Amino acid sequence: MPLGRADCGPGASGAPCQSVNALVLNFLQQPCHVLPQSLHGLNCLVNCRGMPIQAPIDKLGREKGATTSAATLVMVDYHSNLGPGAVIVMRDLPLSKVYQLLEPGPVVLLTTARKGRANIMTMSWHMMVEFEPPLVACVVSNANHSFAALRATKECTIAIPAVELAPKVVGIGNCSGRDVDKFERFRLTPAPAERVAPPLVAECFANFECKVVDTRLVSKFNLFVLEVVKAWTDPVQKNPKTIHHHGYGRFAVDGEMIKLKSRKRRGTLDPIGRTLHPKPFSRSAGR
Repeated sequence: MPLGRADCGPGASGAPCQSVNALVLNFLQQPCHVLPQSLHGLNCLVNCRGMPIQAPIDKLGREKGATTSAATLVMVDYHSNLGPGAVIVMRDLPLSKVYQLLEPGPVVLLTTARKGRANIMTMSWHMMVEFEPPLVACVVSNANHSFAALRATKECTIAIPAVELAPKVVGIGNCSGRDVDKFERFRLTPAPAERVAPPLVAECFANFECKVVDTRLVSKFNLFVLEVVKAWTDPVQKNPKTIHHHGYGRFAVDGEMIKLKSRKRRGTLDPIGRTLHPKPFSRSAGR
């Protein structure tokens, strides 16, 4: 978040600054300011000691000879950790880009099997919803070839690829199982699973055999809840790095691992330290 400091602060009487516009102009004129250089045509919400004021940033923009098409939020905070009179600037983020910042876990491969044919798809919209038995919620679009197989058979395998498989992961996501045998095209090895029909992917460092346990949100959101009934890991692949999707072909790779002190005891506290009181999960609904 771009940050800056302003010279204007509350007076001796504790009253807010006399001119919010002057404050913003002062900030814009600082040599170190990081505000967008284009502010023309905007209305900017300025918050001065908790009192919202609509400031004519379009006028300020014209005075600076600037143009823009993006909204900007400026807040003046006299109680910020940044110090008195801190100015906080935030740019408008298009809603279409929200997912790029909230993409959850690593990009995975999901395998299905129907009528004697196995298929793979690339998936990044998934999340854990229970510790044990492990429950995973995932979105499989009804436009995907895998959707019909998953809905009909209620079985799949989630395979986690390391970064070395990234080109193949992207290639798998860019073609359809309707047209091609992806195991053959991308030279991946289907390995027999123990509890489900869909195969494991031998090249992946972890494989989870899953059964669908809840389909109540499939019609509305294409969201399946899966129970992991068997999990495998490859002992040969040491410290594998996973990839995380940021949209439009951009991926982050696992970086440095840090460890902080925590009161967490495995299986008793959630990731932010709250004591868990698990409720029975109904596996009859939506079957």
